[in-house]
Amino acid sequence: MTQATTDAKGILANLTLPELIVKILDDRKAADIVQINVREISSITDDVIIASATAAPHLRALVDRIGRDVREERGIRPRIVDGTPSSGWMLMDYSSVMVHLLTPEVRAHYNIEGLWQDAPRVETLAKILMLQNKSRLAGEVRIAAAAARTSVRPKADEKAKTKSTSTKKTPAKKSTKATSKTGAKAPAKKATTATKKKAATTGKVVVKKITKE
Repeated sequence: MTQATTDAKGILANLTLPELIVKILDDRKAADIVQINVREISSITDDVIIASATAAPHLRALVDRIGRDVREERGIRPRIVDGTPSSGWMLMDYSSVMVHLLTPEVRAHYNIEGLWQDAPRVETLAKILMLQNKSRLAGEVRIAAAAARTSVRPKADEKAKTKSTSTKKTPAKKSTKATSKTGAKAPAKKATTATKKKAATTGKVVVKKITKE
């Protein structure tokens, strides 16, 4: 699983059911999404979500996607799915959330928002955008931290290699010096001793010859 997928899952987990539905609609290119909190004025539901589909196929696709994603994320199925794509209006009833999906023409004709004009609108898309930005920034921080750790490691390895190389070279230098000292001076001593003996011998011979004469 990629980091982006993990972050997306984290965002979905922090959303309420109506917020999750709004995000699904926004991801699937629904237009003019409105979430209305009717808890104080309705005994039927807590939130009403209204969105526009471009045409009948888009309307059908939105219903299918909401049903699938909500089931996968929350394990919830709608109590009722009413209407047909050809009618331009479909309703999904999740008990605490009512979802009205309409084509622009049908939505303008029935003006469903007018039924709850005194109820507060919920800025769900703004909250989702804030969560996405927060997740993106956190991801950038993680990437920067990982890059920093990676750039430090080669330097440490290079220092270790330098130390090991200098440690290996030191004995070689000492052994070379020791060899040069032993090998250079030994022949010199031998040569000097031989020369002295030769000189002494030569002197004795000369003395003896002179005496005989």
